[in-house]
Amino acid sequence: MKRTLTLTIAVLAFYLAPAANAAVSLTISSPDADNNYMPGEEITLQVIGQADGGETGNTVVGSILYSNTLFTSPTTSQVDLDGAGTNWGPGVTSCNTTRCQAFNQITPPGPALAGNVAAGTVISTLTFTVASNATPQSFTFNWQTTPSTQRVIWFGLNPLTLPGYTVNIVPAIPEPTTAAMLGLGLFGLAAAGRRR
Repeated sequence: MKRTLTLTIAVLAFYLAPAANAAVSLTISSPDADNNYMPGEEITLQVIGQADGGETGNTVVGSILYSNTLFTSPTTSQVDLDGAGTNWGPGVTSCNTTRCQAFNQITPPGPALAGNVAAGTVISTLTFTVASNATPQSFTFNWQTTPSTQRVIWFGLNPLTLPGYTVNIVPAIPEPTTAAMLGLGLFGLAAAGRRR
């Protein structure tokens, strides 16, 4: 049985004034109130971006930390930020046993506009599956912030403290047929005990 949850990772960049630096906020949220997942269930992370106030940069990159003992290596996809012909292009997103790049894009000619990324734009998507042998526990997905070469970069902004999102891995619920057979077996044991 698979149940899919979508978590939202919001990337917000607001341009304050021509001479001021933009601020960035990264959050992970979920529409599911209990956040409980059994082995085999999927969790979908979406990176949501905004950069429509004149922000520039030549690299955007961000990685999410995870445990390969609890989740399978996720599938990833990202959209091309080149909405304004500024030569942005998706780079390679890779995963290892502890982290997976959520997005990785560059513009070789140098700092360029984001291509007017409207609020609510999905920049990338990652889909994890809870491992079949995952033990019950809580787990927090976090953005990678160290070393400094691996921290999140969003149009020149480098936030160092970013909130994570916690999910709970819970024991698998037996399939209906398994539960029925277990119940029948217990009933048989009880009946045999009465005959004695």
